[in-house]
Amino acid sequence: MLEKKKTHELEKRKKEKIAILIILALLICLFVAQMIIAKVPSYVPFGSEITVFILINVNLVLLIVLLYLVIRNFFKVFLEYKKGLGARIKYRLVFAFMILSIAPSFILFFISSAFISTSIERWFNINIERSLDESLKVAKTFYKNSSDNALFYAKRLSSIVREKKLLDQENLTFLKNFVREKKKEYNLESVEVFSAIKEQLVLEIPSETRPTDPNAAIIQDALNGKEAIIIEETTTGDIIRASVPIFSTFIATEPVGIIVVSYHIPHSMVSKMQIISETYEKYGKILMFKKPLKSVLIIMLLITTLLIIFTSIWFGLYMARQLTEPLEEMTEVAKEVSNGNMNVRVEIDKKDEVGQLADAFNKMLSDIKTKSDIIEAQSNYLKVLMNKVSAGILSVNQELRVAAFNEMFKKIFQINDPSNKLLTDIFNNVSGGKDIIELLISGKKGVQKEKIVQVNINNKDKYIKCDTSPMFDEYQNLIGVVAVFEDITESIRYQKMLAWREVARKVAHEVKNPLTPIQLSANRLKKKYEHYVPNEEKETFNSCIDMIISQVDDIKNLINEFSSYGRMPSLKFEYKNVNEILANVYSLFKESHKNIEFITDFDNNIPLIKCDENQLKRAIINIVTNAVEALQNIENGIISISSKYIAELDKVTISIKDNGKGIKDEHKNRLFEPYFSRKQGGTGLGLYIVNTIVTGHNGTIEVLDAFPTGAEFVMTLPVKEDKL
Repeated sequence: MLEKKKTHELEKRKKEKIAILIILALLICLFVAQMIIAKVPSYVPFGSEITVFILINVNLVLLIVLLYLVIRNFFKVFLEYKKGLGARIKYRLVFAFMILSIAPSFILFFISSAFISTSIERWFNINIERSLDESLKVAKTFYKNSSDNALFYAKRLSSIVREKKLLDQENLTFLKNFVREKKKEYNLESVEVFSAIKEQLVLEIPSETRPTDPNAAIIQDALNGKEAIIIEETTTGDIIRASVPIFSTFIATEPVGIIVVSYHIPHSMVSKMQIISETYEKYGKILMFKKPLKSVLIIMLLITTLLIIFTSIWFGLYMARQLTEPLEEMTEVAKEVSNGNMNVRVEIDKKDEVGQLADAFNKMLSDIKTKSDIIEAQSNYLKVLMNKVSAGILSVNQELRVAAFNEMFKKIFQINDPSNKLLTDIFNNVSGGKDIIELLISGKKGVQKEKIVQVNINNKDKYIKCDTSPMFDEYQNLIGVVAVFEDITESIRYQKMLAWREVARKVAHEVKNPLTPIQLSANRLKKKYEHYVPNEEKETFNSCIDMIISQVDDIKNLINEFSSYGRMPSLKFEYKNVNEILANVYSLFKESHKNIEFITDFDNNIPLIKCDENQLKRAIINIVTNAVEALQNIENGIISISSKYIAELDKVTISIKDNGKGIKDEHKNRLFEPYFSRKQGGTGLGLYIVNTIVTGHNGTIEVLDAFPTGAEFVMTLPVKEDKL
């Protein structure tokens, strides 16, 4: 049990360590990822919604896990507080570490949270946002003004060309000069003039500038009577082109030519405006994640705080385990020892004071085991010695509760287990048990007594000799009472038998002497005076004389029974086959009682037993005779005669069973007493003689109820001579 508990604890701690390592690894990965995101914004899309969403959710998961671990460990220690010594020490150490870590951690958390909030508010200050917005507006205004100027000058040139009809063939030379002058005057990058059929008439453009494609959309728009502006990107910068149609002087809505004017914006100016635009765009995206960013940082700070608290709790638990585990193990070992397991030891491999304590504890257990083994050996020897005693032994403490007993006590009183029971619980239901309780109570008062008590156990009367004595310790303090019980039922029966035999012998002698003269006198009277008696009185005379002679014969038979009982012959033992004896009895009764069915069941494995064949046969015939008498006036009478060998006890049982009316329970205990008979005119000596023969063979006889009706007599006889 102790080993299983230790294995379970080790597996549990292993799982906890793996969980802690996984969480720490996740935290480290998260910190590294955030550092990379912060330091390398060019290729990590910090501003992407997915990245921020993942960071927030990972942080929340880690926060929930850490919060769960902190609360779990706290409640675990709290719930174990009242479970024992180790749990209380754990609680105190963990509580101390928590107090030492929580106070500064939360102070640092609140200060850092305020600092993060202030810093983020400053990073996203409204002045910065306004400056970026104004810069972007300036850039856009510059482009718009340039576009407006290009369109304005293109309209002006178109109007002059139309009024002066410079598109005529004879005015083309003048048109070129005019365009060249206006280009310089208006500070234009280029001026191009196209005819209605997209023929380029005038081209005033720097060599590095690409001319307008006649098929461009801006040319087509102008031919459709629309004004158009486009911005083209080149290697040197941006070019703003504006196209305006030149309408006919005859039909005001019909374009006859196209004026294309362009402005050149240098690359340095373009790149600055692009930076302003990109910066504003990025700032706008970052501004969307102002609150999520603040949440991520605060959650990370909270995770760090909880990690510190969890580490303090875990470290407190670790330190507490280092102190309490040896104590808990010693406590468990002590419990095992209290339950009787003396082979357990404290397994602590340490060289510090705890290890020294464990070594001393193990040495103490070894000494206790040695002394316990000695005590157990002495106790076993005492138990064996007590169980070898033929008398029942019982000891009780001052509360009259059973302290010790032997097997013979259980056998005498038919008790299964009287351990630690009160005397009243054992003897109150026993007839005569109150006398035994009074004897033990007198022993409690320091008085030694001896008394023969008659009890009835399982409907059997017994005579018990009870001897009680008080027990004192070395300081003469009363510690209990010891009682010795001896079943003297058979001894008393034997004494009764001897007394009855003596009475029977004397009665037979005294009564038998006058019987012969009486019988002879009666015969003489009948022979001598029978012819003197008148005829009318002769019948009466003969009847009286015959009655006297008949009754004398009956008295003689009774005296012969008394005489036989008074001088029971000594048993002569020889090795005989029990089955042969039973077969002889079976043959004798089977032929003489045809109306009864006799059934035999003999065990062929029965060895020869040492017995007196004649006396044993006499006893069996007596029992079978009683069975035959019990089956009078009963149809389908059956008598079963069987034998069986009980190898483990080395004994033979003989069973004689009938299906008659059976024997009442109140008669069973008295069947084997002398002069007790259930039959009218019976002497009451038959079954007593049977019992005497069986006990003379050192056997036992008992009467049982047969199923469904009838009675069964069972004789149990030992096989070997040394048991006689």
